Amino acid sequence: TAILTGGSVNAIFSGNTATMTFSFTTTGSGAPLVFTMPHHRDILSSPSYTTVQMPSLRGLLRAIRSSTWTLTEPLTTINWQAARPLPTSTYADIQAALAVEKNTTNDQVGNGWGVSPYYYGKYIAKMARLVLIAQEVGDTATANEIATRVKGEISSYLTATPTGTAGVNGSGYRNALLYQGGATWKGVSTENGLADMGADFGSGRFNDHHFHYGYWIYAAAVFAKDDASWRATVKPYIDALVRDIANPSLTDTYFPRFRYKDWFVGHSWASGLVGIDVGPDQESTSEAINAWYGVQLWGLANNNTDVMNLGRLMLATE
Repeated sequence: TAILTGGSVNAIFSGNTATMTFSFTTTGSGAPLVFTMPHHRDILSSPSYTTVQMPSLRGLLRAIRSSTWTLTEPLTTINWQAARPLPTSTYADIQAALAVEKNTTNDQVGNGWGVSPYYYGKYIAKMARLVLIAQEVGDTATANEIATRVKGEISSYLTATPTGTAGVNGSGYRNALLYQGGATWKGVSTENGLADMGADFGSGRFNDHHFHYGYWIYAAAVFAKDDASWRATVKPYIDALVRDIANPSLTDTYFPRFRYKDWFVGHSWASGLVGIDVGPDQESTSEAINAWYGVQLWGLANNNTDVMNLGRLMLATE
């Protein structure tokens, strides 16, 4: 009898398709009996099901006796703009709205550099989306105005060092992003989070990083696609955020591999090092989707097909 002890995931990309292989490790003899979930069965290649099945919170589970699974996942072709373009009859109204929305301070005032990169990330992601909308409706002036302003803000924050006093207005405090190393837990967290387990939604305990940094990665990709010089300046910092949440490498000694992604279940887990009484949680599928979409766009902006496809696969499985 084979007893399941673990497994690995590999993927090969061809056009807009990824072929994933789940390889299970076992102890004992023969192939393991492993339950499939509905989302597995949607994309499994030539499965041979046994008669063993059971209901679960994730739907009906059906068993396969096999040491390897092959799953074929279609990948999105959507990148900077939606698949259906805006009607030209809407351009004038949208341009008028952009003139107002470009000045919004939602998620900026009171939640900026001194308090939470999460909320500030929402702000810069909104601004990035406005840039893409402005470009689509031909409002180049607004797109350039927003990009010039926000690129400077992003650069200032990513390069910030700890200064000033937390909670003291005018002291220059920025709640900087800092790398936390060590033998086991490795990643980029906020200064507040490293000092206080509950700060920034538990940033220092690695909670929710893909939610938070997804906004920064998405925004940086949008602004970087048309500005090679700025892209080169911020690339080491954004690459570090990508590695923090979606590192695919077995040889990267600074970040763990796929910190949040559960490839078998498909979706991510939001919880970091601190347990929750009722078990792990996902909490925000929409923000996880945004994170992997941001990784896809960051790869596209840098002409890096591997990173682009990594983001597309993580998005598709989510």
